[in-house]
Amino acid sequence: MLKNKIKQFEGKVKKEALINSFLYSLFISFCISFILSFIFWIYCPGYFWVSLIVLMVLLSIFVPVVYNIKYKVEDLTIAERLDSTLDADARCITALQYKEKEEFIYKAQRKETKSFLVSKQIPAFKYLISLQLIIVLITSFILFAGITSVSAITAAGYMRSGNEIINNITKDNLPVYEINYKTCYFDMSTSNNSFFFEQDENKPCGEIIGASEQVVTEGEDAEEVMAVAYDGYVFYAWSDGQQNPVRTDYKVHGELTITALFTKVDEDGDPDKDGKPSNEDAEPDNEKDVEPGSNQDGSGNKDGENTDSKSDLRNQVLDGKTYYGGKTYEEARNDASDKASKDGNMSDSMKKLINDYFDAIKKK
Repeated sequence: MLKNKIKQFEGKVKKEALINSFLYSLFISFCISFILSFIFWIYCPGYFWVSLIVLMVLLSIFVPVVYNIKYKVEDLTIAERLDSTLDADARCITALQYKEKEEFIYKAQRKETKSFLVSKQIPAFKYLISLQLIIVLITSFILFAGITSVSAITAAGYMRSGNEIINNITKDNLPVYEINYKTCYFDMSTSNNSFFFEQDENKPCGEIIGASEQVVTEGEDAEEVMAVAYDGYVFYAWSDGQQNPVRTDYKVHGELTITALFTKVDEDGDPDKDGKPSNEDAEPDNEKDVEPGSNQDGSGNKDGENTDSKSDLRNQVLDGKTYYGGKTYEEARNDASDKASKDGNMSDSMKKLINDYFDAIKKK
């Protein structure tokens, strides 16, 4: 009878130890998985599910380890719990401590303990779980579940990753610069072909398609813009010498004011009215209107281009007068639209810019 009582009591003590081992292991696993989920949220939110797998693996490892190190049930452990339950003045503990002794006093003590346990009704077992353990476990679960949910939401595209937030905070400390793209008439009739003046608003010679006024964080690229000539004019160059009407200023490091220069054309499409190709004329005075921060080269491309007179980028402006490959307006537009739609590397903003360009020159 006594053995059955002790056996039942021992089973409950071991069950209690397993519960505590599981909760303690869960707390440790939540902490480690939280750190892992936080790292995923910063650098690769799409891998948030890995932290869930890691949580399960850690739990299976830590439960037996914690049980053997912290909560392992032995005879003395059972005696201590039994004494605390029965309030038996440590007689069970004393009996176990000297269970190998054969002296009379110890034998008498063991006999008395046995008689006491046989006659005593063992009360209902109460599982002891630390309140502190429950509190830290709930806290670690909230942290882990929260950061994992944030990673999942970030992976779905509904919020920014930690790395993006950090970069934005860093960018907030970087200076910003204003970029202004203007237009004006370039008078090629002067002796040095470099004098130009701000265009009369009542007699515009061209326009800027795209954001003519921009605010750019240091080190970033400006938005792409395009200079379009009105009827009777032709794009000559930008004030910094770039000849491509389409431009993007890369890695801006200062304020920029860039002017698109337009010049008049005669009925034959000759910009300087002398029958000579426009690219044989002198370039505009770059020093007068060039600002620091632009890394464009003279060709207007990031890598640079060399063109002959007929394919000069200034002559590619489709204003109906200058050379654009011998095609009519509609042919040129259809050809450009077809190439843009088939070009997988071309951005949507560039495709829109091309369509806006054709719309602008058709109106003018």
